[in-house]
Amino acid sequence: YFLIDNLSGGLNAGVSYQTVDDFSETIFLVGPEVRYYIPAGARNKVYVHAGASFGSYNTTGPDDTYAVAAYDGGVSYAIFLSDNFSLDAGLG
Repeated sequence: YFLIDNLSGGLNAGVSYQTVDDFSETIFLVGPEVRYYIPAGARNKVYVHAGASFGSYNTTGPDDTYAVAAYDGGVSYAIFLSDNFSLDAGLG
């Protein structure tokens, strides 16, 4: 959601599941993200982004549930194919 021109905020959510033989793990994360866009042409923008996610890590082992946190940030390049759709590539 764009809070003001070139500044957006949103919510990220992710789920990961893996199983190998008798062992399985599930990771669930959710948290806020913010992006600031810098114009780089008529339909192109560079943006910096940062976020934090919090959740749980569950395994089939004896100590089966842990609280987890993940933090991320980076720089990306967006090519806007329309007013509401962009193709992005970045480093984080």
